[in-house]
Amino acid sequence: WNANIHAVLGCRCSSASMAVANIAGLEGVPQLSPVSTSAQLSDTERFPYFSRLAAPDDARGQVGALVAMLQDYGWKHLNMIRTNTDYSAGLANEFRSIWESAEVGGTIGHEGTPIDLVTRADTGGKTVNATAACEVLKSIPPKSSDNNSRLLLIFAHTEHAYEILKVAFASNSGKAGACSAPGIFPELVYICPEMRGFPNDVSWIPDVPGVLSIVPYQNDDEVFQTFLKLLNRYRRTQQGFLEEWQGLPDYGAYYMVDTIVAIAMTLSTLTPDERKDGQLVTSTIRAMTMDGVSGQIEFTEEGDRRDPQYIIYNLKNSPFYPYATEWSNIGQIQVNSAGLGESKVTREAACFPEVPCGEVIADSFPVPSTKEPNKALIWSLVALGIVGLLLVAVTAKYWRSRKAKQELKNKVSIDSELAGLNETVDNARLKKAELIGKRAQLQSIPPNWDQTSRQTLNEIPPTDKQYWMVHKKLRDSMPDVYITKLWRVQNLPLWTYYSFHKDRLDMHGIQPREKLVWHGTSSLDPEIVYNDQQDGFMMQFAKEGFWGRGIYFAQHSEYADCYSYKPYENQANQNGLLPFQTGERDNAKRDERELFLAKLLVGNAFFIDRHKDAKTEEMCKSLTAPPVDSDTNMKYNTVTGRSAGSKIWVVYENGRAYPEILVRYYHAPQRDPQRTPFVSHAD
Repeated sequence: WNANIHAVLGCRCSSASMAVANIAGLEGVPQLSPVSTSAQLSDTERFPYFSRLAAPDDARGQVGALVAMLQDYGWKHLNMIRTNTDYSAGLANEFRSIWESAEVGGTIGHEGTPIDLVTRADTGGKTVNATAACEVLKSIPPKSSDNNSRLLLIFAHTEHAYEILKVAFASNSGKAGACSAPGIFPELVYICPEMRGFPNDVSWIPDVPGVLSIVPYQNDDEVFQTFLKLLNRYRRTQQGFLEEWQGLPDYGAYYMVDTIVAIAMTLSTLTPDERKDGQLVTSTIRAMTMDGVSGQIEFTEEGDRRDPQYIIYNLKNSPFYPYATEWSNIGQIQVNSAGLGESKVTREAACFPEVPCGEVIADSFPVPSTKEPNKALIWSLVALGIVGLLLVAVTAKYWRSRKAKQELKNKVSIDSELAGLNETVDNARLKKAELIGKRAQLQSIPPNWDQTSRQTLNEIPPTDKQYWMVHKKLRDSMPDVYITKLWRVQNLPLWTYYSFHKDRLDMHGIQPREKLVWHGTSSLDPEIVYNDQQDGFMMQFAKEGFWGRGIYFAQHSEYADCYSYKPYENQANQNGLLPFQTGERDNAKRDERELFLAKLLVGNAFFIDRHKDAKTEEMCKSLTAPPVDSDTNMKYNTVTGRSAGSKIWVVYENGRAYPEILVRYYHAPQRDPQRTPFVSHAD
């Protein structure tokens, strides 16, 4: 600490921020933290120079948002468990005081003993004690209890919440060593505040996880997402830098950026002498307003974030399940400085266990009545029912017989039609496969294929000129990457189907305009694409993007890098610790990624500038097929546009692209000679 310090940026953890704030207060130095959330930091007597971009963990922030969401669903009764950490304890205490207040009137049926964490032998980090978690889960009241609840609120950091959920879901698996807890856990709704991201292994997550989470505002601005991509790339190339960011919530980068900008803007408005006045700098920070990447920024008198925004997410299994899951945005919450939250949930977008998506469930399981029945009344009602049945039996017999005959006739007709449809669908699939097979016999194969190989994936050595063509194309927009391996995809049925689409364009007088483009499969194993026998890149796996639901390809590898497949993270064994052997593709290093360099039939393309105006942007998001060409009265083949400096092509049908080459690569400040032994073809 010296006279040259005008302000302190940080810390991440609340406990660290308190320690620094104590010293900063003595030195008269302002402090601005991006993500410290402890409610204790709002005490201006203890921390007069402390301000923060994150809202406190009380009614004015995350807890207020959580209560608002529960009230929006009409839920009043829940069970609660937490890990044995200061963060979880603070959240639980704040929630309990608000939830059980006379104003809210909520109840907590059961509160488990705090779950201890233990130190991992491999990384030294903290992990949930599975035995302790099992004991806490076993203590939750069963469905038969008057005090049961279908809601389980879990206060824990994201990685620990996932570990608790894994124990809960495994309790009904019947596997050796599984927690023998009551069999209610697949039916519960799990509420895990600030939970985002995914574990390496998601295969244990059931079809309908039923998990809700509330996280601070998430910015999907295209420019900012590009910044995050570059930031993550920098993190990967800096030794030791990644460790400093471990445990930081995924919204932390948003707040870090705004913290830096807020301090810079504040100091820029003051003279050099004024910057030495800690009280003046602090009051200037708290008086400022700005439109940041984390939303509209204003501060309260205590230096807290004013009127924070939150997003409600529902964990669902994506079309890639069991390979991947996804968080779906189902609503927003606005919390004002008085601690009143307004929740807007899109109920039809949420999915909970045991009920159709969009249906709101009760907060408790129905409990069978234990009251002794009135036997005399029951026998009286039974007698009356029998008499009534005898009176109407003769009359109803004729009509029942007639109705039954008609229903049987209708069912036979419907069943016959359904059988015909199923047969038609099956025949169509078989016919398609048969035709592709016949065409393959007439189809010429690419001259660079190894005709002696029967493998789908064939490694391309550095002695091959194609290796260096791909090397140059990959590094054109990512100069910090190096190739580990290249594989040529030799899949004759896929190549035949692709060639069929190419010939079809020619028959319609349309130039195929074949291009080499990049495609990342995110968490979907590329093997599903290159081993498929009919379509390859499939609309079944397509997600909604800037230009609607389609299959996206990029001009620059840098853009596709955001969607690259991470084999080490995604191909893990059941313990989620070590990668397994992948057959044709050997084990990958932790930092390695994979992209397809694909051949794409662009055909007749239609350019749409999605940035033109709000109406055009919304129209783009709703696309499910290209628009119609007014000159030919036929649909365009492809939609194209620009995003983050790269040209993008989107197709809305299968068969228009072929996975030519699978590239495995890594980001590094310099080449690793063991993985990339050669610098050039000449070398």
